[in-house]
Amino acid sequence: MRQEERRAITRAKIIAAARDRFGNLGFAGTSMDAVAKDANVAKGAVYHHFASKEDLFTQVFEQVSGQLALTVASS
Repeated sequence: MRQEERRAITRAKIIAAARDRFGNLGFAGTSMDAVAKDANVAKGAVYHHFASKEDLFTQVFEQVSGQLALTVASS
């Protein structure tokens, strides 16, 4: 597996874990440590891909918004 593929997989795991955390616990109830643990990656990996919790939240929000737009468009 190429490094680019590993990066994409790691990033997807982090976003999925964060999406679950933000959805269940909200922004304030979500920590980068918890996201790293849920994604089964080092905390440094989370910060390598996302500069801050706000940056990670923005990515999750954009993913959810995009999926919602596709759902609405296909209805």
